[in-house]
This record gives sequence, C-alpha cells and structure tokens, in this order.
Amino acid sequence: MGGRTMHRVTTRRPRRPRFNVAASVLALTVVGCSGESTQDEQTVGGLSLRRGTPAIVATACEQAQKQVAIAVICPDLTPQSRYTQSIGLWGPMVFSPTAYALTFNNGDVGDGFVHWIVGAGKAAEIRLHVLSDRNNVVKGSPRLFASRERDGSTIEIYEFPPHPAGGPNGGHGAAFISCGSQLLFASIHGPAHVAAAEEMALDLARLANCSA
Repeated sequence: MGGRTMHRVTTRRPRRPRFNVAASVLALTVVGCSGESTQDEQTVGGLSLRRGTPAIVATACEQAQKQVAIAVICPDLTPQSRYTQSIGLWGPMVFSPTAYALTFNNGDVGDGFVHWIVGAGKAAEIRLHVLSDRNNVVKGSPRLFASRERDGSTIEIYEFPPHPAGGPNGGHGAAFISCGSQLLFASIHGPAHVAAAEEMALDLARLANCSA
C-alpha cells in the first residue's frame, strides 16, 4: 500500500509493516461526485465516509502538532475503517516544521482496514515530499489527471504509481487543494477511491477556512 518511508512518527504495539513510518527523520523512501448520504455518513465511490474524528486520528493530530510550527488540520470526515495501532503503521510523518502528513493503516493489515493519508504544509514542501519521487527508493511520479473548481477551491486530482513506487502513497488516488500559501491533501489506497479523497480534501479546506 505504500513504498518504504522513513519519517519521524510517534505511535504504540508491532505488526508486519510494508513500510514503516516509525523512524527518525531520514530520506523519504517514504470528480465532482455524488453519493448516498446521511448527516453523519456518506458513500462516495463505494467507500463510506463518516463524520467525527476517531480517537486514534485525534491522537495523531496531537502528536503532529507538537512537532510542527503550523496549525494541524485534524480531519472530521474520514473513511469508515478499522484501525491498527501497531508501531510504525500509523501516526504523523513530519517533513519539516511547516509540512506534515498523518497516515493510518499502513501496509497489508487485513480486511476492513483502509489505508489513508491527509496532510498540509507550505506548497513547495508538499510538492517536494509528496508529489515528487525525489526521495523514494523506487521511482515513479504521480500523474495529474484532473483539475477543477469546487466550492471555491481549485482541486488537483492525482493517481500515484503502484507500490513499491509512490512512497507511502503508492497505489493511491489523491486530491490536493491550495489554501493560501499552503497545499493540503487527502489520499486513499486504490485509485477507485479518489472521489472519496476529494470529499475529504474539500472538508479539510472547509476546516482550514481556505475560501475565506
């Protein structure tokens, strides 16, 4: 589900990782859509998204905030998923004091687990660490295949190359939104889920007041 990544992560218990984010900071080896919805849940592209921040996500946000100088945008719209708490398979990936990501369910952890990532930071740093393969052991850059305006935001939709290329986003579909000088994103394993990633990115933009 992701390429080998070496970032600073703080988590807790061990299991079989495909890539491990629980390392000190090292080089990264690391659609307009519609869906069925209720107030607290919506299905987009076959993936259920729920309102409310899971406890493990809130913990990762708190951990990231202690390591960066910018405000962490803690997601409120997340995939309905089980969560592993195994060491190295979830937590913050800190690229610099002004750029970070939060990753969950890294690696092949079984049925019912959705690997997803959100992040934000200075646009140049996010493009370097997430949209570039410069620091990935296995090369292969993500492909921009759509750009559109929605809800006052410009959204760029990317498809990442299959694992082991693509770093932690290998095999993911992702949506990126500019927010002032920052770029924020949401990424979900499986290009078929890019519509759900778009909804998550739009919700991050709402939380960050990007259109204000």
